[in-house]
Parts: sequence; structure tokens; C-alpha cells
Amino acid sequence: MLDKSLPYFDIVMKADKITASKWAPLPLPDGYSFKMYEDGDEDGWAALEVLVGEFASHADALAYFQKVFLPHRHLLPERMCFVTDADEKIIATASAWFKEEDGRHYPLLHWISTSPEVQGKGIGSAVTAQALSVLRETDPGADVFLHTQTWSHRAIKMYYKYGFRITKTAIPGARTDFRYREVLHGILPDEILNGITA
Repeated sequence: MLDKSLPYFDIVMKADKITASKWAPLPLPDGYSFKMYEDGDEDGWAALEVLVGEFASHADALAYFQKVFLPHRHLLPERMCFVTDADEKIIATASAWFKEEDGRHYPLLHWISTSPEVQGKGIGSAVTAQALSVLRETDPGADVFLHTQTWSHRAIKMYYKYGFRITKTAIPGARTDFRYREVLHGILPDEILNGITA
């Protein structure tokens, strides 16, 4: 869940290509399964994003999905990862995505969310590892970025374990706001707060 009790500041993290080359999938607990996007899964994605507090309404979440993801519908079945429960309900997601601007391609770990009902079971880590494994195949030999924020400080610890470091390097539409240090001081270890990469 997002910690909206804190001030919001953007954070960009980067994993270098050497780290990215080592990513591998993780197993899921019994009763849960991986699946890739199929037509209609945008409703499950939107419901999950409302549940974790990213959007105020299902309509807002669907509008975002339609704007950002549906123009690349043909790529979704190979890049958007889900975890489902025994009832086939989407309970986690992560995407092996990208941004392209000014002739540059930025591989992104994008929109990582896990239902509060299943947090603490390793499902968030597993869906993240699944998307990272896809990125290793779709963008071999590339640095990988992600955009996060102070509200997601719990997830930042997980990203750090996967080799992501806070970076000064901007991606289109996002740049690290270094005021995060004051906000997250005492919440995240100094090695994460101060482990800045170029």
C-alpha cells in the first residue's frame, strides 16, 4: 500500500546491464499462478490499482490503461505480467515496459502492484522477478529504469534487493527529487538513501 502520510517526491532507480543479465524468475506460493495479459485483463488491472490506492476510481484507472498501454496492445501479451489466485482474480502485476523519446529507448520496470490481501507472501517479489526476467529477454544488454516515489518506500527496499539504485539520470517525465532523503531518513537504511548512481 502507498504511504500517503508522507510528502510525495519522485525517485528514479536504475539497474545496470550487468545486474539485469542475472535476473531469473521466482516460484509462487501454492494456489497462485502467473499469467500474461489477455484481452479484458485491463478490468482486473484497474481494480487492483484502485485497491492499492493508485487511482480514485475504476474509470480513472481504465482511462490511464487505455492511454498508456492500449496503443501497444500487441506487446501486452509478452510484457504485462500478472499473478492470479485460485479464483483467477488478478492480485498482482508488473510490466516489462519502456519509454521512447528523442530517439532513445528506456526499458522500464513499470506499474508494480500487489493486493494488500496477499502482501507478505512473496507474491510482489515473484511478479517483479517475472517482469525483470522478461526485460532481460526483450532488452538484453540494457540498463533498466523504474519510477517510484516516497509513498512507495516499502517497495524501494525490494527494488534495492534486485540491484536497482537511486539515480541522477532522468527518464522521460521523471527525475529524482533529492528531497526524498529528508522524507525517508529513518525509514530507509542509509545505504539505500545515499547509494546514488549516475
